[in-house]
Amino acid sequence: MKLAPGDDDKARANKEATRLVFVADLSPSMYLVDSGPDGNQTRQARMREVVEGILQRVSGNLRFGVIGFYTESMPVVMEAHDPELVRNVFNGLPLTYAMPLGQTDLGQAINNAVKLANDYPEGSTRLIVFTDGDSVSLVPITPRPKSVKEVFVLGLGNPLKGTFIDGHQSRQEGDTLRTVATALGGSYVDVNEKHLSTSALGDLVVTAPLPTRGLSLAEWAVLAMVLGSTVYALIPVALEFFGSDWKVHHPAL
Repeated sequence: MKLAPGDDDKARANKEATRLVFVADLSPSMYLVDSGPDGNQTRQARMREVVEGILQRVSGNLRFGVIGFYTESMPVVMEAHDPELVRNVFNGLPLTYAMPLGQTDLGQAINNAVKLANDYPEGSTRLIVFTDGDSVSLVPITPRPKSVKEVFVLGLGNPLKGTFIDGHQSRQEGDTLRTVATALGGSYVDVNEKHLSTSALGDLVVTAPLPTRGLSLAEWAVLAMVLGSTVYALIPVALEFFGSDWKVHHPAL
């Protein structure tokens, strides 16, 4: 089938795009209040803050995705160009009610997320997992495919003090999250009080050049050409009005 004009460029852009996929824990424990620098935020609110901090710093040819999980996992947004779609998901979209009641299955959720990213181009995808690690026993974690370049497992919730919910004390399970990160060849970062660092985001952050004072060398060159051309064009006019009025007389032969 022959591609319409512009379709080839669009296909190339999609192939070369970087996929930034957020995998979000939507379980009831994410609504416990023990997060943020002062410990007065829900884990879900802290997750939204960290997502916003990431979205404000990344740019370039990006495609966004969000996968939510609780007792099951589901892709909510995939291959989105507009980060506002991601913000909308994290800004209180009630996805939890679309899943059966039960306990969080973190291992199965991670495996499903990895499976969804399997068909993307090699090295094109970054997975950012948000969870408190409160889960049933982990199933074996699927090794990350070649499409996934990097994985961050970001921990939420107080890692030291638990909060009672559903018959147990829930806290950020650092050991569980390190196990998941190690199985995926990724990094575990506690973001309960601090954001993910800019250096960790690597080439996802495209910094604008600092403004410079004065003209650049190229701008000086253009200015010199304009001034030179202007002076050269005005020479005949200047000679007409300001030149000498003497005339050349040839001597008689």
